[in-house]
Amino acid sequence: MKRAAAAGAVLFWAACTAGEPTTTPDVLLITIDTLRADYVGAYGAGSQSTPFLDELATDSVVFTRAIAAASRTVPAHASIMTSQPTRQHSVGHGNGETRLLGIPTLAEYFQAAGYQTAAFVSNILLTRGTGLDRGFEQFDDRLETPELNRPHVVERIAEETTDEAIDWLQSSNPAPPRFIWVHYQDPHGPYTPPEPDQIAVASSEPARDRPLPIGRSNQARGVIPPYQALAELRRPSQYRERYAGEIHYADRQIRRLVEQAQRSAASRPLIILVTADHGESLGEARFHFMHTHTTTPEVAHIPMLLSGPNLPAQRLSAPVGHIDVMPTLMEAAGLTPPEEAGGIALGPIARGESALPDRWLFCDIGGQLSAYDDQGFLRIGGLQGAWRTPGVAAPEIAEARAQRYQWQPGGMWRAQGAGQEPLPPEVRRYAERAVPMVPLEQTPPELDERLRALGYLDD
Repeated sequence: MKRAAAAGAVLFWAACTAGEPTTTPDVLLITIDTLRADYVGAYGAGSQSTPFLDELATDSVVFTRAIAAASRTVPAHASIMTSQPTRQHSVGHGNGETRLLGIPTLAEYFQAAGYQTAAFVSNILLTRGTGLDRGFEQFDDRLETPELNRPHVVERIAEETTDEAIDWLQSSNPAPPRFIWVHYQDPHGPYTPPEPDQIAVASSEPARDRPLPIGRSNQARGVIPPYQALAELRRPSQYRERYAGEIHYADRQIRRLVEQAQRSAASRPLIILVTADHGESLGEARFHFMHTHTTTPEVAHIPMLLSGPNLPAQRLSAPVGHIDVMPTLMEAAGLTPPEEAGGIALGPIARGESALPDRWLFCDIGGQLSAYDDQGFLRIGGLQGAWRTPGVAAPEIAEARAQRYQWQPGGMWRAQGAGQEPLPPEVRRYAERAVPMVPLEQTPPELDERLRALGYLDD
């Protein structure tokens, strides 16, 4: 898509279906790093990690089967902001070494429609330079808190991010509507929640699981990744409890943010969408406390809550994904989503005005992808060369076969059939059409250290 043509498409307000609000709404997008769906109470979690999100869910459309576009932070957010799957934006499967180019972002659409725009990010891989800052009048990426195990890499904890976002909401002009994106780093590891949040989720049962060694690699099976290691803690249950504590901490700060957004909106409607960029492996396939290595549901199944005017509270089980965020928020705000959007506005589905079409949703990390539908998913590996010559089908794709998995009660899944099967035509076409990835204009010399500290590279 040509940038000039796409830019022309943003210069309009549009009356848009029954979802058009009578007053221009404020829009709040919250993304939570590394939050798997089954640790949210509204999704059946047994813990008490998310009291506020659970309250919000009672007044929201709860999409019970939302799928991440990638299990890596930057590609997932690029899909959220462009409504394009991983192979159709220039970030691709890169995670901090590529940038977004050539596609208008959600912020640019809102800005062209007269919105004030601001973003507050907390992960060092989301700082300006990735292209995700385009369209934001204020893009706050000031990160000053040292990461526990590698102090030279910085992040921003949830309370500080919330403070900055609240300051902006209180000081911004109340006349034009606002679009604000707030990204929370918690519960990304290392899991170091404040003590009150740790106490809130603590189990009264003594830990009886088998201790694990600290690994030499951040990508190894059957170990605690070195970037996650905490003092003398060796039992997986101890880490899972701290993961839940970090979620509780983020939930507490999200309550503060939403309450201020509601006050700042005053008589203006407020649209809220809360989701995660990806989940986290907590022992599945013997991978512990990591997320960049696979596309299966422990990292692909994420929460997604949507609330606002003309959006009746309900639970919808049809698969939705990151690519639906842009058209959903635009339609809810009374804007017409671009024709080039890869996703679907979910407001009309929630109102019963239309139904989701049959489609595949892709979680994609380059060498492996999983294609999800309402029955389960297909997992395809061995695609490492698929980006080698964009637009030309790689041999790996021509020969690729998929293992089919079926959804089970409680969010579980199991392999279906005796073996692997050929790719459906739609999945093959998706795998074949990767666009070129665009490297950062200037690669920071400390990039490898950043990636390593976040668990994305081996030591």
